Amino acid sequence: MNNKEKKNTRNLLDVARRFSVKDKKLELSKAEQAEQDEMRKQAQTMNASINFGSFVMDTRAMMNPKTIIPIERVETKSDETTDTFLQKITFYSNMKNSFKAPYYDENSCEWHQVGSGITANTDTITSKQLEPHRLCTTIELSKNILNQTTDFDAEVQDIVIRAIYNKLVGTMLSDDAETDDKPKGVFNGISATTLTMGSDSLISDLTDLQYSGDTSKMQCVWIISPKARQAILKANPLAFSNGKFLDSEYIFEPRMEDGLIAYLPLDLFVCAQWALMTITTDAITKAVEGKTIINIEAYFDFDFMDSEKIQLAEIGEAED
Repeated sequence: MNNKEKKNTRNLLDVARRFSVKDKKLELSKAEQAEQDEMRKQAQTMNASINFGSFVMDTRAMMNPKTIIPIERVETKSDETTDTFLQKITFYSNMKNSFKAPYYDENSCEWHQVGSGITANTDTITSKQLEPHRLCTTIELSKNILNQTTDFDAEVQDIVIRAIYNKLVGTMLSDDAETDDKPKGVFNGISATTLTMGSDSLISDLTDLQYSGDTSKMQCVWIISPKARQAILKANPLAFSNGKFLDSEYIFEPRMEDGLIAYLPLDLFVCAQWALMTITTDAITKAVEGKTIINIEAYFDFDFMDSEKIQLAEIGEAED
């Protein structure tokens, strides 16, 4: 975070500290009241469309000129995420409504005679419907923690936001079934080739997987879970060479469902986020216990545009 973002973060948690008391009705001094009035004026004039990590403060309610309910909302954009995996896929940010993400490949294109009309080849154009699903978390911070250094304040924000992205990517790289609450993992419904850890043919089997199906014609990457990486290193450490695995780019992804290894075109992953990520700080509900509640929520959906272009294997334990 830059200095401006850290300052805004400190302002947010300073409010939380100030109201982490047993009595919800707090008498403010004239100086403190003037400070609160100035903060409210600044909040009203700040632009809500701000960079990731910056903050908008919105005072929720005023009981009387000397009593404030300090529930603060923070909104952040995610289109500047530093998450390595999300940076590599197709990411739609700040969406307003449900939409269909279109998919085009070489089969959508045709040669035509010069000067002739162009016929739309609609049979080969597909799309995926993306709709918002709510992803959220809640943490409780004690007054002692909030009274740590101001750098720690920024770290708290980073930790909860990172947790949201970790859960998002972990769900994407799984075979979880779809529910009313969450989208299905992109490997759901895909038949995985079963391989065995310690097998003499493990590397050969993965090479066959790499050159099978439509993926042999595309720029693909390996996505490797921890267990799969362990199996490969035991079979042949030299399979990883010059930053590649079997001469292809790879991503070591601890958030992937363990034991899975996939070979696929990364740009066919699509993920969308609706509106802005919101952080709500509540210093009232558990003030008697000396705690502040921080809620963070965001809305996502994701899919893979062509599941036939995923080559998937699952590496199991060797039988005794």
